[in-house]
Amino acid sequence: IRYMVHSADPSPVKVPRGPSEHSTPPIVPLETKFVNFAPRKTTRKMSQFESSYKRLLASISALSPLVTSIESDISQIFEASNSDEIQKISARVARILVDAQIIRDDYSDLFSALAQSIDSMDDDINKAAEQRKLMEFKSSTEAASSMEVDPVSLSNVVSKLENKFRRSLETATVRASALSRLTPPISIPSQSIPLLSTPVDGDSTSTSQPSTAHIEYQTLAAKIVDLEARLSNSNAQSSPHSKIVLPPITLQTFDGVDITKWPAYKYQLDMLILNQPQYNEVEKICYVRSTLRGTALSLISTIPTNKDFLAKIIARLETEYSRPNLTQATLLQSLLKVQSKSNKLEDQLDTVRIMINLVHSISDDCGLDGLVMQQQIADRIHPRFIPVIWRRRSATLLESLELIEETLRTELEDVTMINAISDRNHHQKSVVVNNYSGSLSMPRSSVTNSSPPSPKAPRGPKCVFCGNHNYSFECTTVKLAKDRKEILRRKKLCFCCFSSEHNSADCSKKCAKCSGEHHRSICDKPSNTAVNVVSMQQPERLFTTTATVADPPSNRSISVNTQTSYTHPSERLFTVDTQIANPNPAVDNSVTASILLDHGAQANLITRDLADRLALVPFDQRELTISGFNDEPVQSSTYDIVKLDVVTDCDHFPIEAVVVDKAPLSSIHKQPLDIADLDVINASLGYVPHHLTTHTATRSELLLSVGDTIEMLENSEVTKLPSGFHLIKSSLGPFVVGKTRKRIKRIDPLVSALTSNPHETRPNSHPFPNHSPVPRRSTKTVRL
Repeated sequence: IRYMVHSADPSPVKVPRGPSEHSTPPIVPLETKFVNFAPRKTTRKMSQFESSYKRLLASISALSPLVTSIESDISQIFEASNSDEIQKISARVARILVDAQIIRDDYSDLFSALAQSIDSMDDDINKAAEQRKLMEFKSSTEAASSMEVDPVSLSNVVSKLENKFRRSLETATVRASALSRLTPPISIPSQSIPLLSTPVDGDSTSTSQPSTAHIEYQTLAAKIVDLEARLSNSNAQSSPHSKIVLPPITLQTFDGVDITKWPAYKYQLDMLILNQPQYNEVEKICYVRSTLRGTALSLISTIPTNKDFLAKIIARLETEYSRPNLTQATLLQSLLKVQSKSNKLEDQLDTVRIMINLVHSISDDCGLDGLVMQQQIADRIHPRFIPVIWRRRSATLLESLELIEETLRTELEDVTMINAISDRNHHQKSVVVNNYSGSLSMPRSSVTNSSPPSPKAPRGPKCVFCGNHNYSFECTTVKLAKDRKEILRRKKLCFCCFSSEHNSADCSKKCAKCSGEHHRSICDKPSNTAVNVVSMQQPERLFTTTATVADPPSNRSISVNTQTSYTHPSERLFTVDTQIANPNPAVDNSVTASILLDHGAQANLITRDLADRLALVPFDQRELTISGFNDEPVQSSTYDIVKLDVVTDCDHFPIEAVVVDKAPLSSIHKQPLDIADLDVINASLGYVPHHLTTHTATRSELLLSVGDTIEMLENSEVTKLPSGFHLIKSSLGPFVVGKTRKRIKRIDPLVSALTSNPHETRPNSHPFPNHSPVPRRSTKTVRL
């Protein structure tokens, strides 16, 4: 079967038919002949798209002479010796090339329209027949010019001509420019051997040979032009990257388990498969199926692999997985679950990088850029970054995370450098304490030589019995000791410390209630232990706290006996003003209150007024017996228990407190410190807190128990002041405690106590301005 090829003239071709040469041949439709479809001639039925096939062949016939003309003119460019000739030839080639590009684009549009028309046919039998005809036509060639009728091949022919013309023009332009720069040298008369020539009339004439300099010039010019042409041609045809073979692209798979991966997977499908015109519908379906796994593949496995079902397959996947609200909620949940494994710099750096990757996928309208949210996210990396975020106040969460990442990267580089250079055994510390009263806006490096205090790690579920309580002895889910012992046996844990590294026989821990070889949570003996804790740092106790504590799991009652004693005006208590916060992120409420650190109390107390200001909601109620509190009679009552956070300079310290209606202490008056003390404080802190220079009256609204007090004051620095007071630099901030030294007047060697005159008095200047002078009896001098 062959097509009769048309020329540029679309008029019908008349073909002689039959033995008579003078008979008028009928008009043979173009569609009744094929062009090299098969090795032998066959016939087929007329197509209803014959006009489209005619137009396609006419376009090829019109394009063929243009291709020949362009190739001929391009070859003439290299023969041009000046810029004018090159411009004339290139202008002619450009005009013809534009015509060829227009024909190519029209041919591609016409072919696509024909394919779409066939695909939209309703009759499946005729549709299949027309598709076979189109495929046969697509694989054929035009008889006269042997050009392929495939639109992709036709487009490649024009594209190759464009590249060839561009490179040829560049080479010819360089060659003409080199020729224009070479001018003939000035002719210098030289003695040359005359050559005798005999003309026709017999008279001899003499001619001279060309000079040697002229011959060398021409030879050199030719070599330069040839060298420039080769160099330009080499740069144009072989770029530095032309020989690099890139590896094939591996398509990412999608199993439907993690819906957050769908947006990236869908973008991959669009760019690499669905939007590529060189693939047909069936090929695209096969590529899509090859990238699906698990649940996602099962979702479309029963849909046939047919070109009409590509859109249905994509729609099915989008209906199931293209849910932006669920995707954003899942990403946000994943972000809030990320937390550093430890305080090592490597773990913190890995954590912030995971967070940055998640934030890039979360939309801006999820509310992550708020300052409180930024601080909460920073707390999951390390609490020391909370004040950094507060001072920097970045506009977005991404900026804050990038700031933390840069800080951690710098600290890790410092640690690596010190370990590489120094011979000392440096321990990497990722806990940093900053002087927040100064102008420092970034945390100091973790490799500082100072010994920073170890912050209290956030309390999480530690109950080995149910996992829902902070401490195992507080477990209310598994109450009986025998049930708890059975759990420990099943988990193969030590009965004394719950460790899985050793047996109970090898453990040195003792029960805190009966000193037995077991943990207090599985102790079945009643506890009635009297506790009287005396602080080694507190100068003189204002509270004598004797507590009889019953085991909370078995009896929800705690007895606290607090008595207030006399306080000398020259003594300063363990009180400090600090920030108290509600641990609920939704409330986001914090106030500054006065805290009393009591080394003997065994329960934290908070006033009702402070709990209301913080909007604290009780999570439990316990029956407590508090005796001697604010001189009230001993009585048993039910008290609310709340959770709150004490904000330190490097952490949020979570505690539980009993809500009482009155403050633990009445107003405490503090006098300003002496000038000598203030000078030492200024030299130690770099500044002087305002409350140390003026008279202050405070009322403590929160009392911390002995355990939390010791942990708060752990690793605090103590500086002794000239007056006898002590400056405590703690994680809560600096405060002054203790009492002044007793000032004893020196004895005058000329004074004798044996004789005195009761009528003569001499005032003694007291070191404290608030004390009135004490009258002293003067003495009479006695010479021995």
